[in-house]
Amino acid sequence: MVSLDLTGMTSREINRKLKELIKTEDEIEVVNTHSVHNFATALIGEGRITIRGSTGFYTGGFLEGPTLVVKGNTGWYTGDNMMSGEIIVEMNTGSNVAPSMLGGTIVVKGNSGSRAGWGMKGGNLIICGNVGRWTGKMTLGGRIIILGKVGEAIGESMYNGVIHVLDEAAEGKLG
Repeated sequence: MVSLDLTGMTSREINRKLKELIKTEDEIEVVNTHSVHNFATALIGEGRITIRGSTGFYTGGFLEGPTLVVKGNTGWYTGDNMMSGEIIVEMNTGSNVAPSMLGGTIVVKGNSGSRAGWGMKGGNLIICGNVGRWTGKMTLGGRIIILGKVGEAIGESMYNGVIHVLDEAAEGKLG
């Protein structure tokens, strides 16, 4: 395993380094994340990246292949347009997790903000905690699983796909 310290690096420098490392390393550990935005954007390949800290907006956007394990929180738009691979968030995500997701799996072990799975086209989104309003809005495909409570207007303007919820009050919150 190789370790990458993000101290003093820009998002562009971080992503260039990750793209270089993912070609030769099976496991990468990232430290001193400082909630950097655009982390692992357009990353293609195989391997596992463990992020010891929180990340900002657009974590794993356009991801194709790798597994990201975030040992903290992520900001808005985690997994934006994700094509394949896996993102595991050990804590919480901001709003708009998995927007326009095409494939792969995102697991949020904590809570998520509003608009989770907005416009999803494929893949799996699993949220172990609570989620805000408009979950699954305009979803075209894929599967959303919510184990906690859901906000208002779940599945509003949904065209296709599946939303599974355990919240017994969910029926009164349909969009």
